[in-house]
Amino acid sequence: MPNPAQFILNEAQKRTVESIADVYGDGTFYAMENRADYRLEEVIKDSWSDYGSLRKRLSELLLKAPAELSEPEGGCTVFTVKNREGHVLVGRNYDFKHDLSVVMVKNSVPGQTKSFGMANARFLDFTPGQLSDGITDVSRAVLFPFLCVDGMNEHGVFVSVLVVPGRGTMQDRGLKKTLNTLAMRTVLDKAESLSQALDIFLSQDLQIDSRVRDFHFMFADGSGRSAVLEYEDCEPVITYSPLVTNFRLGSGLPKKGEGMDRYKIVSDLLEYHDGLMERRDVMDVLRLVSQPSGRKRRSDTLWSAVYDLTAGELDLAVGHRYDAVQHYRLQD
Repeated sequence: MPNPAQFILNEAQKRTVESIADVYGDGTFYAMENRADYRLEEVIKDSWSDYGSLRKRLSELLLKAPAELSEPEGGCTVFTVKNREGHVLVGRNYDFKHDLSVVMVKNSVPGQTKSFGMANARFLDFTPGQLSDGITDVSRAVLFPFLCVDGMNEHGVFVSVLVVPGRGTMQDRGLKKTLNTLAMRTVLDKAESLSQALDIFLSQDLQIDSRVRDFHFMFADGSGRSAVLEYEDCEPVITYSPLVTNFRLGSGLPKKGEGMDRYKIVSDLLEYHDGLMERRDVMDVLRLVSQPSGRKRRSDTLWSAVYDLTAGELDLAVGHRYDAVQHYRLQD
């Protein structure tokens, strides 16, 4: 695989790049096993207020040369249930109008917490097919761990981000500043419970530099508890809920936004099933509320994921290919 001298990789990073697999064989879905230390401790010791600065620092630390990096975003549906064996399951649709080129990142760095994370190749300015064309230098794929928009770790902690309307949250409480996917990466590496995951976010000042969009975050753990973290006038609001889409849930917060129809459908199904579903049921619900591809509006379901927080397993359908669900285990 070509690796121009523009980027300098160590042996573990080279093995990570070499692990990239074109799952469907058409450049739309890749699986990657990250084996290289991405030096999170060095990154999170500093404050970060924009993705441009983070891009520069990650490029210096991991690639020894500049690399492009875009801020992740998207609209979605997320819900939690249990199956009849007591396993905690999380269903997640990632909806946005990106080029279809999805990356599943399995973190297998020796001595670090194992995790799954999902990103889009566009976040590193890869176009569909470039990760497997044999021509493009794919070295900057080692940055994908910092760009995951949902994921689960070996402790059964899940985190995801969803877009909501409004000016972006820019907290200024005198705490260390952080960005959404950097805080999520920290959760996947360090949190062993829902409470610890929330504490990671609440102990830092979140920076979302946008005039037109904000984000809220869904967390869950193996106990079956789940919570949505939102911000109102930069103040955190926590709502314990098994379901979230793209409008604010917190008491007193404006309910404007997208996804109210999806919320009602999933809510009714959760009630109908009495909160008990098997993995196939969860995937069927995700398929039912998925956003059709090819629509002129901004939203399309790029992936549907079913996380088993108890077993440490992931079922994944990319690009509406519900007839080709892929299964992954953290312990493999």
